[in-house]
Amino acid sequence: MKKRFTLSVLMAVCMFVPIMADSPSVNKVPDNSTATQSVYSIQVPAEATLVVGTKTAHFKRFTTLSPDSIVGSGETDVRYFSLAASQVYNYRVSQASKVTYAGTFKMSSTLAPLSIPAELLEGDPRRIDRDLKANSNFNVADILLNINERGHLKLTTGDSYQLVTIRAWQAVDNIINNYFIDPDYRYRVMNEEGQADATVVTVDHSGRLSAVGTGTAIVLVSYDAINSSTAAGGPFFGALWPENTGVFVVTVGAQQADVLTGMKLNEAANAATIESKLAGAAIDAELDVLYYPEADGAYAYTFTPESGAVVTLAKPVITGDELSYSGFSANGVVPNTDGSFTTQLVNGPNIIRIATETAVSYQVLRAKPVTYTLTNLSAPEAAIHPGDEVTVLFNSVFHPVHKLAGVYNMSARISYQAATSTVTGAANQYTFAATAKAQTLTFTIPDNWDTTQPFLLNGGAILASGYGDPYGGHRGITLEKGKDVNFGALMRKAYFGALPDIAIPVQSSISTGIDQHPAVRLQVYPNPFTEVLTVQTDSAVPARIYTVSGQLVVETTLQEGSNRIDVSNLAQGAYVIHCGDAIQRIVK
Repeated sequence: MKKRFTLSVLMAVCMFVPIMADSPSVNKVPDNSTATQSVYSIQVPAEATLVVGTKTAHFKRFTTLSPDSIVGSGETDVRYFSLAASQVYNYRVSQASKVTYAGTFKMSSTLAPLSIPAELLEGDPRRIDRDLKANSNFNVADILLNINERGHLKLTTGDSYQLVTIRAWQAVDNIINNYFIDPDYRYRVMNEEGQADATVVTVDHSGRLSAVGTGTAIVLVSYDAINSSTAAGGPFFGALWPENTGVFVVTVGAQQADVLTGMKLNEAANAATIESKLAGAAIDAELDVLYYPEADGAYAYTFTPESGAVVTLAKPVITGDELSYSGFSANGVVPNTDGSFTTQLVNGPNIIRIATETAVSYQVLRAKPVTYTLTNLSAPEAAIHPGDEVTVLFNSVFHPVHKLAGVYNMSARISYQAATSTVTGAANQYTFAATAKAQTLTFTIPDNWDTTQPFLLNGGAILASGYGDPYGGHRGITLEKGKDVNFGALMRKAYFGALPDIAIPVQSSISTGIDQHPAVRLQVYPNPFTEVLTVQTDSAVPARIYTVSGQLVVETTLQEGSNRIDVSNLAQGAYVIHCGDAIQRIVK
């Protein structure tokens, strides 16, 4: 006698929920085949959850199917489905503390049964893969959310909000079809002190956020690794890199006007294409990444909020594979005499709190360390001279606007200002971070360069251009409607993020080809500085301090040992100190 069991299943494109079913013992295999449908079997571990579904649009909730019956044999279950011929189906097999296994298949009467043995689920779901060459050079484990460019959501008690969570890079079958299956997402809610707290908002397994009390909460979103058997570059796609954790702030209560933060980025560069970036001149919490030299330890971001504002900062703390916070403080915030504030932003999503007597606003700002290698192509073992061809190779800068199905399909290139020209790297569409050519700037020092000052690369940013929605358009995606193929996409162009200024020492040569200045060992502190700089050098050399635009503002001669330089008259901002052949970036 045939027994029928119906699995209760739920599958949303943003979250998979394990719902365990009984494991019945059934003796008879059903045969419900028709001219348009065939019975198809999928064998999985008995303790695993299997979900089978179909897709109607990118990001839209999958339509899920219940099995006609389940045949249990102890360690495994065979689940039978009546499926339509020529229809593409997706499947996910999930089990607690294991790696979800997923894929797609096109149904036909001759298709071999699908078997997912227990060993295909083995592994650590929190495993991170940082090899940029993995996944066919697509490997970037980032995330995008449907919160605004500030990363600050305002609700009233009783409101709910459906999160749309997007893995980037998406595990697509190919870059044209863009059929993707998302990993399992995780949600954590904490208060402003960084403690777990569900008294203001809660987030359920499907990403539905509920405002349950007044106050302020910080929500952190991450995802697990997934094996996607039919994805390009798969099957393994690692868990989210902790420094890329999706972070936003939720305030619940009486709605207040936003505090004017004055947080802008690339305003002049984007002036001609402002309609391409929905955030306009404002900095974007997700798309704008502020890169700083790894040796600096932080990015100095300066902004001028409305008068009377008090600024505090919550810095991200990365421990293993998890990101956390320990509260807001003035640590890393310097108030300036002109009403501006300089914040020291560390690796990950920093949260800035800007408060007045009547309102509070929050802004999430992402920062990342970067290193680079300077090479003299004309004479690899020699110092750099006028006329030499030079390269700067970064490790690593990431695409600011990842390809998203039906939303973005852009190229990215590194862009700098140098003297009177613009220096750019090669454009790359899909493998930007893993491609050395895209991470490299190549240029020639002018023959007539004044060797008393360094050759400066400043105004660094990442130029994105291509067809798709305006930048920030991913925030308009809903799980009910999704996104169709965008055949009418327009060309979009905008500059994103900031790259560190690079000062390149350029030396003149005497007739013998020997450099005029010997190699100098240099220590400069404190950095950031205020009134006085201490410079430690191992030889007597001339010292010059330049603005990042190349203006000489201080000139002196250093003696061997410790030297103090009065810099009290310098305006707040970034500078470059040039001592012999040594150069260092400093910030007041």
